[in-house]
Amino acid sequence: MKAAVLVFTAHWSDNCYYTAPLWHKMADKFSTRKLKFYEIDCSKFPDLHKEFKIDTNIASNQLPTLILLENNKEHLRFPPSDMTKSRFTKINYKFNELVKYFDLEQRLLTEG
Repeated sequence: MKAAVLVFTAHWSDNCYYTAPLWHKMADKFSTRKLKFYEIDCSKFPDLHKEFKIDTNIASNQLPTLILLENNKEHLRFPPSDMTKSRFTKINYKFNELVKYFDLEQRLLTEG
């Protein structure tokens, strides 16, 4: 099974700027021949963020968004859409929590 983690960002988003090292660390540690990481700037690829229903409004709490695709179908999304309904919700992007959420350690072990 081939998988990809799409990281939707925007150059104007402070949250995307401050979390960028996290995505790079995840990609460095967990990229394999079966799992790839791709950063997608929503301002450069508007059709793509619309296709994945990502609201780029600054108050939407949807940037950055990570989407795990398996066999070209969405499997998991962070933040989950129920977390982004309130513009007052603080989304915490933490390395260990995201590794666990996307089960990246297990994916690395089963790469064989």
